[in-house]
Amino acid sequence: MNLPRITLLLGFMLVAQASAQTRVQLILDASGSMYNKMPDGQTRIQVAKDVLTGFVASLPDDPQLNVGLRLYGAKTMAVAQGACQDSELVLPMQGLNRAALQDTVRKTTPKGATPIAYSLLKAAEDFPNDASKKLVVLVTDGQESCRGDLKAAMELFNKRGIELKIIGIDLDDRAQRSFNGIGSFQNTTSANQLASALGTAVQQVAPPVQKTVPVNVQLTIDGKPSTGGNTVTLLNVLDGKPLPMTVQNSEGQFRLDVPVGTYTAQVNTSTGVRTFTGLTVNATSENRFAFEVGELRAQVDLTFSPQTPSMGSTVKLQFKNVPEVTGDTHIFLAEKDDADNSYVNYTAVQGKEGEAEMRIPEIARPMEFRFVLTRPDGSVQVLGRSAAFTPQEVAATVQVPAEITAGDLLRVLWTGPANSDDYITVVPEGTTDGGYGVYGYVSGTTSPLEIRTHPVAGNFEVRYMSGEGRVLARQAFRMIKAQYSISAPQKANVGQEIKVSWKGPGQPGDYITIVEKDAPEGTYTHYFYADTPEGTGTLNAPQKAGAYQVRYATDNGGTVMTAVDITIEGLDYSLTAPASVVAGNTVSIQWKGADAQGDYLTLVPKDAEDGVYAEYVYTRAGNPVELRAPQTPGDYEIRYQSEGLGNAVLARTPIKVTGAQYNFRFPRSVMAGTALNVDYDAPGNAGEFLVVVPKGTPDGDYQSFYYTSDGTRVVINTPSLPGEYEVRYMFNSQVLHRQPLTLTQPKATIQAPASGPSGGIMQISWTGPANPEDRIVIARKGMPITEWIDEHGLGEDRTFDINLPEEPGDYELRYLTQAGTVLVTVPFKVQ
Repeated sequence: MNLPRITLLLGFMLVAQASAQTRVQLILDASGSMYNKMPDGQTRIQVAKDVLTGFVASLPDDPQLNVGLRLYGAKTMAVAQGACQDSELVLPMQGLNRAALQDTVRKTTPKGATPIAYSLLKAAEDFPNDASKKLVVLVTDGQESCRGDLKAAMELFNKRGIELKIIGIDLDDRAQRSFNGIGSFQNTTSANQLASALGTAVQQVAPPVQKTVPVNVQLTIDGKPSTGGNTVTLLNVLDGKPLPMTVQNSEGQFRLDVPVGTYTAQVNTSTGVRTFTGLTVNATSENRFAFEVGELRAQVDLTFSPQTPSMGSTVKLQFKNVPEVTGDTHIFLAEKDDADNSYVNYTAVQGKEGEAEMRIPEIARPMEFRFVLTRPDGSVQVLGRSAAFTPQEVAATVQVPAEITAGDLLRVLWTGPANSDDYITVVPEGTTDGGYGVYGYVSGTTSPLEIRTHPVAGNFEVRYMSGEGRVLARQAFRMIKAQYSISAPQKANVGQEIKVSWKGPGQPGDYITIVEKDAPEGTYTHYFYADTPEGTGTLNAPQKAGAYQVRYATDNGGTVMTAVDITIEGLDYSLTAPASVVAGNTVSIQWKGADAQGDYLTLVPKDAEDGVYAEYVYTRAGNPVELRAPQTPGDYEIRYQSEGLGNAVLARTPIKVTGAQYNFRFPRSVMAGTALNVDYDAPGNAGEFLVVVPKGTPDGDYQSFYYTSDGTRVVINTPSLPGEYEVRYMFNSQVLHRQPLTLTQPKATIQAPASGPSGGIMQISWTGPANPEDRIVIARKGMPITEWIDEHGLGEDRTFDINLPEEPGDYELRYLTQAGTVLVTVPFKVQ
């Protein structure tokens, strides 16, 4: 085929555009350890925030560049349920939204665990399966803490063509070694090193912009331009180098060309030095900032209680005297000597006064609360500070027996701060501090705390853990193995019920199951719980012969505590049934087999594939069992099949389904609305019925129906409208036989005297359709047809007496059909 040149060119252009797409996902560690300090005294999280916001500012303004952000550890405390799945793509890889990226990074608060492998696996799912360039840059201060498989994640990255760059923040040697062979790795110990590593990581796909850009600053006093006498100096957060700005005029305007990045501004005024932090200078947008330098008429009053907070506790905050400001207000909790935009926790607040609550981190260094204003341009100003304090450590103790039976409840006597996320855990001796096993929270409880141990013998420790994973108290103890035994027969037939007796600790979740002899630990099939010290239960033997084991296992990963061998032997399967059956009739079937749970008999066409089933009955219904034959004549098979073996056919026998005979006797033409007597010779099986429907009605459609299983005659109330109809013999929606029926226009007569005495008796005679619901009514002359004063049902008697009204006047006799139609009207007078 010869395509036009322009078509080929367009195709090449589309391919080129698609392949030019670049997708970069930044993954930021927000685990609790990010509050630890770097060698220069700054917290790791603050360094990461400053560097990342500046890094985003330097990215090129490329329409083909798509940058997303994933956080882990930002929502859930390290030991809380779900901590190892706390990983979220907070910003998708859709274009480059600098403002959203920078704002999200600034507001990140470290809290939880370090699920690196899980985050990488989820990140791989975030990328489309296309030819775009794909890069993940992971910034972390620790190693995997959730036992994830980093190598498996790396294999998935390689398979999907995703490049991985890992940048460590002040990692120790052990943590650095954990990333051997996982992408490319670089450790950093300062803000400058981190910025350099980020630039290197994206150099091949999105080289950062290396240029200076103009920064404009407007100083104001009470919202009006400041008239002079001030100086402004910018300090790059990476190196702290001062960059004095140039005065533009006497209206408080300053200007300076600086490299893109994150800065702090110091404004020297007549009343002192004002500091504005968190200034991000972007490569491709105007960088204008406005600083209010007027003397604050009232500092925000910020207090807290209790006055000496303990680590991990929650304090109450009160604030008042908040001035009228433009921007967002927060209360920051920060180390006393950290920059104004630094914090270890924060909460948003509103109004001139109010209250708030905040959790105190487990950091034993001087801290303070700050009332902070974040202006629309991103600059930060502190409007008030609390008194300084140092979080206090609260002592904890734990006490347990020296020895217990593995799997029993461990009764722990404890004292401690009982903060909201504090917990007590049981771990094997030698477990690294911060690790945890089975645990229970102490907040809202009283001593002692009971913890269900795993059924594993050995030396263990019980530890009182803070919410941030510090060990506040510990005690060693020993767990000895419990005694387990089970008793079961050495042999059983397939599908047979097996009685099993057991003795054991009877711990919740213990169970007994039967599996193939070489099945891995944790495998189970049919089972019952063994949550009492001894007892007897029933298992269903497998439906496949072979060597098996009956196992006593725990819910701790299915650990097998004891097992006995059992041989499952096969059985003969057979079916006995008549050679033929009339369509729709039931057939009685004798069977031999395992009678296992899920065994059943079915009747299907002879050429149906094995495993197919139609009408069926479970063997547990008895022996023999009955099946209903299909309505369609032909060659069929009765099959013994088993759900437990994937509907495998274990026995089969042929059967021929012969056609049924149908014979109906009824008048071929009657008046519409007549009660029609239908005599029939037909199978009359359960569920078969007769209907009368207009000719041409789709098979399966009907309204009234009449079952045929109770005799050889059915009385049918025919429809009230004349026309051509069919009498149909049916089962479900299938028409088995049909015969035509004509319904003629209904007619009626009434013969009665012209008058009679009031309250007297009048004899009348009638003819008509004689439907059981037809009636003759007495009405005043002129009454609507839906109204009358007396009525008489119609039976077999064609002559009967009626009682006349007491009130003299003109009346009518009307023949009223079941459908409410008046077939004839005869007037008479009551005297």
